[in-house]
Amino acid sequence: MTGFGRHVSDGGTARIVCEARSLNSRGLQVIVRLPEPLSSREEAVRELVRGSFARGRIEVSLSIEETSPSAGSGVDSGRAGALCLAGAELAERLGIPFSMTVADLMRMPGVINPPGAGIDSSGLDIEPAVRGCLEDLRRSRAAEGEVLAASFAERLGRVRRIAGEIQAGAAGRVAERFRRLRERVVQLLEGSPVDEARLAQELAVLADRLDTSEEYERLNSHVDNCLSMLASSEPDSGRRLSFLLQELQREANTLGSKLDDPAAVMSAIEMKNELASMREQVANVE
Repeated sequence: MTGFGRHVSDGGTARIVCEARSLNSRGLQVIVRLPEPLSSREEAVRELVRGSFARGRIEVSLSIEETSPSAGSGVDSGRAGALCLAGAELAERLGIPFSMTVADLMRMPGVINPPGAGIDSSGLDIEPAVRGCLEDLRRSRAAEGEVLAASFAERLGRVRRIAGEIQAGAAGRVAERFRRLRERVVQLLEGSPVDEARLAQELAVLADRLDTSEEYERLNSHVDNCLSMLASSEPDSGRRLSFLLQELQREANTLGSKLDDPAAVMSAIEMKNELASMREQVANVE
């Protein structure tokens, strides 16, 4: 699920800014970006993310903002001058032309120090910033989850309605199939008497083969369970919901295979499209 979180923690001499973004992913993928002074804390940040989320591509980045200017940040003019002088002396010793621009100097290590370079990061506590950011991200994802749950409930309602309409026409479809069967038998016999007892047996077989009541009952039960899962706060409910939707798709396929009426077939296709859309979305639900 998608979302964004941000939290700023005051560390005294510096502020720690943590931002997190969440993108859709079937599993949990954690990406951490830290400034060089905090690079040793990467695994600790990963553990905090793993303890908070089970699904999604979670990108976490931290930065250090100085609350007051530090002598360790900005331009180190002394180092720049020393590098320039050393270059000139080396060129003279080797007898080669020497040319150095300001842009060349700025690319030299240590000439331009990034913000926070003068801060002693060993004493900075980054956990409050990370936890606050992840909680903000959780709220953002929860807001999206509420919208998605409402969409699922609406789609499940349509699935139930379509299945009910298909089931309501079951008796009529059996009667129509039997009528067509009887017409064929009469044509094949070419005026000979019809064995009504044998036709009654065929009707029983046909009615059993076209019976969708079991699929309809199981489908309704799965819809009820899906709606209950949407309203629950159980852990890992996304994977459970994914399994239920898979079972719903199975019942819809079986029900559709028993239909030959064009209108009923189109209804079954519509129902399966609704389920396919939900299965695609539920892969991202935690």
